[in-house]
Amino acid sequence: MKYSRGPNLITHEQKGFLKQRIYGLALGYKDLNDSDTIRKDLAWQTLVESNEKLAGNSTLCRLKARSDRTTIC
Repeated sequence: MKYSRGPNLITHEQKGFLKQRIYGLALGYKDLNDSDTIRKDLAWQTLVESNEKLAGNSTLCRLKARSDRTTIC
């Protein structure tokens, strides 16, 4: 059974997810293990242009799992 997230529970924009993931890959973070640590880092928040904590491991994992070729195009 698939569960969808309620729109009122979502606090991150997809643009921020993508920035966080792309910058992480560019800086050598090949997997999502460090996401829970760097999400509170002020430098990362500035890089992603966010005043709030960034997405954690489980949230980024959901983004990765739902992405496929049709969502990119």
